Amino acid sequence: MKVFLLTDGEFTGLIRSLRSLNEKVRIIGFCSSLTCAHSAMLDAVYTAPEIDDKKYYDFLIGVIKKEKVNYVFPVATSGLEFMADSAEKIREQTGAVVITSESKAIKISNNKGLLYAFLKNVDGLEKTIEDFRIVSTYGALREGYGYFNRKGIPCIMKPLRGENAEGFLRFTDKKDFALSALKGGHSHKIALECFEEFPNDEALPSERLVMPFLPGREWDVDVLADNGKIVCATVRINNDMFGGLSASSVTAENPVILGLCEKIVSSIGLSYLSCISFREDENGVPKLLEINPRAMGSIHLSTLAGNSLVEKLLNILDGKSVSPAITRPGFSTALYYDIIETSSGWNILKQEDREIYGRYYSLTKTKMTDLSFGCRFAWDEVYNVRWKIIENCFVQASFNEDNPFMLMPLGEFDIYKLERIILAVKKEFDDKGLPLKILCIEEEYLPVFEKISISHSRPECNDDFSDYLYDGDSLRELKGKKYSRKRNHFSQFMRAYPDYEYISLNDDIFDECIENSLEWSRLKNADTADSGESDHMMIKRVIENYNYLGYKGGAIRINGKVAAFAIGSQGNGKTCFIHFEKAETEFIGIYAAINKLVLENEFPDAEFVNREEDLGHENLRKAKQSYYPVSMVRKYSIKII
Repeated sequence: MKVFLLTDGEFTGLIRSLRSLNEKVRIIGFCSSLTCAHSAMLDAVYTAPEIDDKKYYDFLIGVIKKEKVNYVFPVATSGLEFMADSAEKIREQTGAVVITSESKAIKISNNKGLLYAFLKNVDGLEKTIEDFRIVSTYGALREGYGYFNRKGIPCIMKPLRGENAEGFLRFTDKKDFALSALKGGHSHKIALECFEEFPNDEALPSERLVMPFLPGREWDVDVLADNGKIVCATVRINNDMFGGLSASSVTAENPVILGLCEKIVSSIGLSYLSCISFREDENGVPKLLEINPRAMGSIHLSTLAGNSLVEKLLNILDGKSVSPAITRPGFSTALYYDIIETSSGWNILKQEDREIYGRYYSLTKTKMTDLSFGCRFAWDEVYNVRWKIIENCFVQASFNEDNPFMLMPLGEFDIYKLERIILAVKKEFDDKGLPLKILCIEEEYLPVFEKISISHSRPECNDDFSDYLYDGDSLRELKGKKYSRKRNHFSQFMRAYPDYEYISLNDDIFDECIENSLEWSRLKNADTADSGESDHMMIKRVIENYNYLGYKGGAIRINGKVAAFAIGSQGNGKTCFIHFEKAETEFIGIYAAINKLVLENEFPDAEFVNREEDLGHENLRKAKQSYYPVSMVRKYSIKII
């Protein structure tokens, strides 16, 4: 087992990437407070002295020895140079490896003034460096602003070392600054008049950089390097930054940006993990912003996209060969500064839980409709499912005596975390005298469940409950010989009802859809109070909460009456779910029409469509198979013995 120490625990992306390794790990961290949210993700937490405290080094060595640390990740910007200077001494005293570039490279990278001055003299990089002024007093700040203002160049100021929550503050006039502030939220602007009370010779709280404002796109490149040579990298566009520790970005291809990074890494001599940031000027030319020569919180994006820089770093340290790789483009995600939810009891799933559910769901690789929020919200009143956070996973269970079960957890988990979750839930089932069965295990997660040391049955799968997965374009376009009957049905519909109206579901037709669902149950002689016979109550619950829960759907109105409707939701990636579909069969081709039109209008970009299971009903099975599924999403279960 490898033991890792993070000299500050805030970067939960790094913690998550370490947890994703295919081996058991122990992660400990220094936190500014034991109540920090990220402390819940660590195996052990220490409150360390400040980095400039003489007691810091001895405290660090003591923790490394006590915890038998193998690797130290310096995370706090303020301590990077100290850790680089101390790396060899730490290794001699403890055997622990500090994951850092050499001291010289860190000193250059960690100070934008030194960095810009150094790279201005490197062939091929000089054009990436904008003009700049380093200021340490309020008078120098005014002079720096005046230098660019006289040239008619909008300018900003930002910290000389590291980064801050806003990244930069753009200079503007007092009126514009006031209007910006009144709009609320984080402002990226500052008025020079804000400093007019400070004398010229008074020192700034810290040295600042004044440089031109760059209006273009921002690029980040997470880099794994070995002695000045890039081994792996993730190139991404930053769509948005909020709160400093949270970002929305998408991986991309950019040979120009990557080429600049190769020169930067080589000229400075960087090793291991770094993040290199650029921003485009008004002409789209990339300009260097900064280098963070450490593992950033964004490092987990590479892991999620299938190119774990952390795993490959450890392979390099273990002397294993690593094939160069650039992370695939088009992978979009948002990485948040984590607030770890804790819950002492089990909660009823409510509409306001959609956000927390979504955070854990987005970390789960599944095309299964049962684990989507739309499905859970619709049916959990029937199954009396409750949820709580255990081991930083979203855990759902039902303690019904007739059918007790737990669902596969949402979130990131390995064998060891899964075992802890199961043991915690099993204790509560045992206390109630109930057997524990785990349902809705996605096929991809089977190896993890099969390897747990807790006694359990062999995985089982009943295809009556397997979801039908279809190609989205095929259902929207109905092209090809095999869809000729469906095309004919749709053509018959169009000829029979040329004046039909398609409507995206909204408040104006909700009551009509509920009445349509009720009428469908009446025609089937189905008891609307019995979920085994009718899904009317679930449809009613969904429609009553439709506007709050992100559902999508549409209806067909013929002669002023709702003749069909369908309700779905968006899943992970490009998979959508169709949860409910009702139509009055007296209308020719109505099912073919509602199927096609809802996908065209509400889910035009869905690559896959999950239309749920057939529950063993022969007619429903034939209907679902007639659309030629590309695969079945199989749901496995195990019994904990």
